[in-house]
Amino acid sequence: MEAPRATPYGTDSSLRETRRSIASKLLLRVIRHLTRRTALLAIILSCLAALIGVLVGPSTAVGQVMLVAMGIFVSVVVLPEVPYRLWNVKPIDLAETVPSDQLLHASRVLAKAIDIQSRRAPHNSMLPENLITNVWNEALQMLLEIVDDPSKVLCNLEYTARITPATDSNALQRVDTTIRAERHLPRAKGGPVWFSYCSTMQALSSEFDQHSDGCIARELIQMRTDESSEEWFARVSEYVVRLDINGRREESIDTEKLQTSQGLVLRTNFDSGVLSDHFAMAELRIEFDLPSSIDSLPVKFAAYSVVGTASVTIELLDNRYVISYDEYLSPANRNLSINQDHSDRSSICTIRTSGQTVLPVGAGAVFSWKREH
Repeated sequence: MEAPRATPYGTDSSLRETRRSIASKLLLRVIRHLTRRTALLAIILSCLAALIGVLVGPSTAVGQVMLVAMGIFVSVVVLPEVPYRLWNVKPIDLAETVPSDQLLHASRVLAKAIDIQSRRAPHNSMLPENLITNVWNEALQMLLEIVDDPSKVLCNLEYTARITPATDSNALQRVDTTIRAERHLPRAKGGPVWFSYCSTMQALSSEFDQHSDGCIARELIQMRTDESSEEWFARVSEYVVRLDINGRREESIDTEKLQTSQGLVLRTNFDSGVLSDHFAMAELRIEFDLPSSIDSLPVKFAAYSVVGTASVTIELLDNRYVISYDEYLSPANRNLSINQDHSDRSSICTIRTSGQTVLPVGAGAVFSWKREH
């Protein structure tokens, strides 16, 4: 028996198998091209045009038109659709021609297609079915919320808290906090934006629910055991609340005292200004006191996502303190840097992301401090 003859492309038999495979793939591609929905519709219309042309006579005006139409329909069947394929479509063309609900449906179809491909060669992924689709839909939901309500995202955020430790157990710690970020609150148009001091967690949670309507930040200041409502309002009214928009100081409109079954709330109101029209740089500075027994400060972005760069700094204005942290920013960005430093007068800890970070709602860090000597 004669052995298969070797060629630069393999043996004769392997070469024939390769040719058959290529031929079958080409044939399958041709069949799919000719049986796609657009091609089938064009075939039907070309047959109809040919029938009308035969009935009225090819030499008549209508017959001539039908012959031209038949040629057009045949070209639709034969010519490739490359210019109209998904990977050649421009975003601006989609935005101007496709309704939003259909774009959303198409994005879910794409996710499903990726889901199917992941379990086929060469990936052969063992991911559960619909896992990619579910992750995609969850991310898509966040995008839809931002499109519907831009207040749910802050860009390029810088958070700084400077803490003056108490000198003894009966003294208070002073906290000076600055939040700087680009933000937009369209639902506040025609009304104020405000900062809230809250006496209870329930009241704080209620103010969180007002974020989209104009509550740009809030802080928990618990009542003392021997403190009345009026005394609490008088105490927190002395704390500093300042707002700058695009570098310009905004004067407070008024303060608003709320007494509800959930607790006490003191709002400092400002004119929403350009924040209700478009994204603008807003810098909020607040001051408050903490009991000396408190040795930690949570920084949590509970009402919005953060996009762009993010920086969180805690500074203890006493270099005898050591700052520790528990951060939950890392999973969102690998480009995370953490720097701790001591100067002649303070201890500093900074957590910073770089590049186009996307921190989901709930990201943040918890800082704690301890005096070592």
